[in-house]
Amino acid sequence: MDIVNFLGPKLSALISKDVLPCKGLIRFAIKDAGKNPNSLTYKDINEIVNNELKIRLDQVNIPEIDQVILELNEILINNQSVFTMSIF
Repeated sequence: MDIVNFLGPKLSALISKDVLPCKGLIRFAIKDAGKNPNSLTYKDINEIVNNELKIRLDQVNIPEIDQVILELNEILINNQSVFTMSIF
C-alpha cells in the first residue's frame, strides 16, 4: 500500500482540491520529515500528518487546518490495521 495514493484522495475530499496537488503535499511532507516513503511505519505517518503536512497545509492557506488534521487522524486510526499489516 502506498500512503500517498491512500491519503491523497482523502485529503482532496477534505479540502476540496484536486487529487494530484494533494498527493504532492503529502510527498513533500514526507520529504520534509526526512523519511523514506517506502519504509514508513504507522507512527511515522501519524507524525508526518500532525507536523509536516499541517505546516504544508498552512503554507498554501487551507482554511480550518485543525479540522482537516483531526479528520485525517480519524482516517488513520480507522485504518491502522491496514497500515501495520501492509508493506508500503
